[in-house]
Amino acid sequence: MKNFRAGWFFGAFILCLSASTAAIAIEDEDVAMDEGEEAMLANSAQDPDTVMLGDMVVERDALEVDGNPSSRGAAKARVKLWQDGVLPIVFHKSISSEKRKQFFDACKIWEGVANVKCKKGYYKRRRLWVTQSKLGCFSLWGMGFHFVALRRWMNLQATGCWSQSTLLHEMGHALGLIHEHQRSDRDDFVTIHSKNADKGILGLNVLVNFNHQGSNPLTPYDFRSIMHYSRVAFSKNGNDTIVPKPGYEEYLNIIGRVPSISESDAKAMAALYGPPSQSN
Repeated sequence: MKNFRAGWFFGAFILCLSASTAAIAIEDEDVAMDEGEEAMLANSAQDPDTVMLGDMVVERDALEVDGNPSSRGAAKARVKLWQDGVLPIVFHKSISSEKRKQFFDACKIWEGVANVKCKKGYYKRRRLWVTQSKLGCFSLWGMGFHFVALRRWMNLQATGCWSQSTLLHEMGHALGLIHEHQRSDRDDFVTIHSKNADKGILGLNVLVNFNHQGSNPLTPYDFRSIMHYSRVAFSKNGNDTIVPKPGYEEYLNIIGRVPSISESDAKAMAALYGPPSQSN
């Protein structure tokens, strides 16, 4: 399941915003991208302001050092949270009403543990485009720092990206969570067998999906996290790429295979946005 995330879509990546007065004025309506906007997304792969880290699109401004993901395994220092905890969703016109309901049903799970909310349409001149292009499953990490210049984007490929667990995972990224197995303390809990991983173009697959991402863990390491990859994620030969260390073997067939968020996932999201609102 996790292998769909990111797919082949690595390297430099930009999401450019072409703001219009008419679009900004829309706060509550469901909006479909026109052909020009869709083309901008499909061809947005050359600007140096953002990089693709596995299934996360991250701005270089949020990187800890010089923005080069090879310098420290793309160690990120900060995330920009969504204002008021609102994730404003604008679906591509090709996404069915059934899938839209799946999306909002999954979001209700996050809403139940933290002060976050998925809202259809624009909110305070911001929105997260949700598309289903054949690019895999990925999302912008957090809201992003570039208020006008960045096109905020989540892609959920039509096949392989619409299970509850995958929706929760990508929403986790959109709201600001990183991968559990790429935490700064992960070497105390799992062993990464990169020799079994499909290295991808220029080794970027290993770099962006398995290397450390500098972080300040919000909770103890959690093998049951919705943000954890499975034991054979991105395997090129069917052998394990992520293995729990001795003492944690019981989690070998649990990592990356949970259907919903864990207690630690809930605590981490609440640490970012606060406890759930009574109005959720």
